[in-house]
Amino acid sequence: MIFTVYCVSHRPSSWVKLAITEYKKRLPRNFTFEFVYISPSSHSSNSGIRMREEGDRLIKAIPKETYLVSLEVSGKPLSTEALVKKMTYFQEESLKVAIAIGGADGLSLNVADRSKESWSLSALTLPHQVVQVVLAEQIYRGWSILQRHPYHRA
Repeated sequence: MIFTVYCVSHRPSSWVKLAITEYKKRLPRNFTFEFVYISPSSHSSNSGIRMREEGDRLIKAIPKETYLVSLEVSGKPLSTEALVKKMTYFQEESLKVAIAIGGADGLSLNVADRSKESWSLSALTLPHQVVQVVLAEQIYRGWSILQRHPYHRA
């Protein structure tokens, strides 16, 4: 299973790359994740136009056959246990999963409409780079729980 995370974001800082790489190298090749970065819109004065452009870019980048999950503050709160159940379901159904992280203004309605689910990692507003690291860690944690690996007890 490979999670493809689509982020409306500039390229990550070195500390984010380092953290993501650390979690990724701990995973087996058949259960991993990758990040795809979509350039933010340059329309600085109009958030509606920005969101629409970014949403169009996301939809264009994400293959139609994928099971799309959007990450949003207003999404369904997701615990680690719930994520593990989702991972089990995705594996059993052999689904290709894409996770969309919107830009600074959030995700547009066309991305929300295309999404099968909407998750929230936290009620807190988190910087995009922190969300990327948290998501990478939670994917690794979920895998470690499924494998009965001791990491999740730390």
